[in-house]
Order: sequence, then structure tokens, then C-alpha cells
Amino acid sequence: MKYYIADTHFFCTRNKRNTTLPIYRYRGFPDVDQMNAFMIRQWNAKVSQVDEVFIIGDFSDGTAEQTMQILSQLSGKKYLVAGEYDMFLMDPHFNPAMFGWIRNYAEIDDESRVVNLFHYPSVCYHDAHGGSYMLYGHIHDDLVSQGIIERAEADIKNFRGTKFYKNHIINCFCAYSNFVPMTLDEWTVNNQKRRQQMQLQMQKDYPHE
Repeated sequence: MKYYIADTHFFCTRNKRNTTLPIYRYRGFPDVDQMNAFMIRQWNAKVSQVDEVFIIGDFSDGTAEQTMQILSQLSGKKYLVAGEYDMFLMDPHFNPAMFGWIRNYAEIDDESRVVNLFHYPSVCYHDAHGGSYMLYGHIHDDLVSQGIIERAEADIKNFRGTKFYKNHIINCFCAYSNFVPMTLDEWTVNNQKRRQQMQLQMQKDYPHE
């Protein structure tokens, strides 16, 4: 089974942008150790040793040694699409063989579906008009994600009427799945539900627009 997840940020003690709260507190944990432990439990409750997990960037803010310690506790074969905070990759003490591969961008096949993996959202990706998927991370805000989709939809419609699959651009931010890696089908349903809930909330907040 193939699973996907983004932006776990193990060992992250930075404040969430534009707030005075560290990321672990913003996620509801009293300290970073409890955040790490919870994410490990969530991962291993879903993933078996024979499964594959594609991490779409910002896996760990920790050192090489800390990151390898986490990787050794996580089930499955793991692949990394690097994010900007994966600085452990620059440490010569890190063992890259702990991942099946490490890339900046990847295209994989998932049950005959083309899946593009890139940490940063992109509205132009391989075979978008043919129904391929773009799975990304980096963005921790649904309103920003929705804006990206709307911009992509407008651009695609202006390009010779090309068909646009708005539900195929999916933010795999770990908090959206309660820190559980999910399949492509699960992320698709998750994405649709989040977008519907956001649209209903916007209609409630701005009824005359």
C-alpha cells in the first residue's frame, strides 16, 4: 500500500508564523517530545512494514542523529521529497539509505494513476489536463490552499479550454489527517470534505458575496 504525508516537522520548536506559540503548542501538545511520540504512534497504527510512505517535505527539523532515531521507529519503506526545513540532509552523519530515495520532485504510479510529488504547490505539473495528481505540502492554511486551486482553475480555463481536475491538487499537510499517513483515495476524500466545509463556512461568514 502507498501512503502520503507532509510537514510532520519532528523536533520543531520554532514559533508558528505570525504567532507567539511554538508549533507543537499550536498543534495541541505541551512539548515537542509528546508531539513526536504521538506522530510515531499515529504512523505505526496505520503503516505496516511492507507499506510505502511518501513524505512530501519538511519531515524533521532535528539533527541527523535525532532524525535517524525517528526513522528507525517508523514502519514501512520511506521516501522523501525534500522540503526547505530538512536540513539534516546536509549533515554528513545522516545515513540517506534510511530512505528508499531522496528527491526534490518525483512522479510515481499509484494504481495506474500518475502522482506528482513536490513540497511546494504547483499549478503546472505533468499531465494535469489528463487527470494526474499533484500532492504537495508547505502550506498549513486551507484558505491559501483554496486560493492556489482557484488560481490554477482560472489559468487552466484560459488555456484553450483545457479540462481541470480541481480535486487532484491535494495538500497532504499532516494535521489534516490527524498525523496519519493516508492513501491517495483517502486524501482525495479528505480534500473534498475540507473544501466543502470551508465553502460552507465562507457562505456563512459572507452571505452576500
